[in-house]
Amino acid sequence: MIEQAPVANSKTFDAAVVGVGPMGLTTGLLLARNGFSVAVIGPDISSTETRTTALLQGTVNLLSNIGVWDGLSEASEPLAVMRIIDDTKRLIRAPEVAFRAEEIGNDAFGYNVPVAHLIDVLRRTAQANERLTLIDGTVDTLDDNGETVRIALASGALVEARVAIGADGRNSVCRAAARIGVNEQAYPQSALALNLRHTRPHDNVSTEFHRENGPMVLVPLPGLHSSIVLVDNPDRIAALLDMPDEALGAEITRLSHGILGKITVDGPSRGYPLVRMTAKELAKGRIALVGEAAHVMPPIGAQGLNLGIRDAAVLAEKLSTPDTVRNDADRALSAYQRARRTDIGTRIAAVDLLNRSLLSGFLGLQGARALGLYAIKGVGPLRRLMMREGMEPSLASASILRAP
Repeated sequence: MIEQAPVANSKTFDAAVVGVGPMGLTTGLLLARNGFSVAVIGPDISSTETRTTALLQGTVNLLSNIGVWDGLSEASEPLAVMRIIDDTKRLIRAPEVAFRAEEIGNDAFGYNVPVAHLIDVLRRTAQANERLTLIDGTVDTLDDNGETVRIALASGALVEARVAIGADGRNSVCRAAARIGVNEQAYPQSALALNLRHTRPHDNVSTEFHRENGPMVLVPLPGLHSSIVLVDNPDRIAALLDMPDEALGAEITRLSHGILGKITVDGPSRGYPLVRMTAKELAKGRIALVGEAAHVMPPIGAQGLNLGIRDAAVLAEKLSTPDTVRNDADRALSAYQRARRTDIGTRIAAVDLLNRSLLSGFLGLQGARALGLYAIKGVGPLRRLMMREGMEPSLASASILRAP
């Protein structure tokens, strides 16, 4: 159900989730599935979303388990092959490597889905859940008194919950309220994201070009459509954003070496600076963080949202039941924090190293990247291990991430 302005103190929810994007709605549905009364708070953002997101198999499993995937499958496109092409002009270059899902017995590594459609299906599922209340409003402040968290909305309304989860992005109000610091570093790069039409079929192949100033990734969508994330220096991205659509399509056609034929722009473009950020704590008091409130990384390897979904899965498993929140919240949130550190740390470190190896002029680092890709291409067991870990990481052990 939806509330516009809840009455102060009329009800204490078991949990309140701040954020109504894919992270917030998924977290709310997972907690409601465990029997929690849940408020999910934030203004509806679905109409402003033009991005797509690649959902890897563990995330698809979770969405199937909460009854969401059937509503997404028709708008999604399978990623059957993930290809890496070294498009640098350097002395030491890596071989082209193609990861094929069929090699490990899968039809696809995951699926590319429009974010607006994902939010719409999650939101409709949330509205139909009697344990979950969607509250349309902007959060102003949070006050953790040790027993509950009181959440003040900009409208003046108040929401009270036994635990609050910040799924409110990199500028998280929840993180600030909990006084959780961050380790953050800006990259000398920005990213351009948009959707494309093209004249050649993509054949369900996602292609990642490794370039001197960062990667460029083409990800399939249904029909003769794909999405792209192009990373380059900020001035170059600004120049691309200023191009007319026809010129931008021609430039992307050139950069992609025509593998998809003639490319035309299909919708608005979006640019944003690249940063690496990790919260120093994932939980403090009765406030926990998931998704980009907890970690931000460059858009390489489809890791961002999938890493956040694993946060939500593990958090819901550790919080377990409403009684756990009422009687043992501190222990449960500490267990969540311990369980997520390794997965988050290793993923962010790996993406950071790969990105820096593209930017670096140091031959040793370039050689190490090339040698690693040679090993992955030539050593079957290593390649298959990496594919399985990419789809369903062993470090994320929540049972809901496994196939139903």
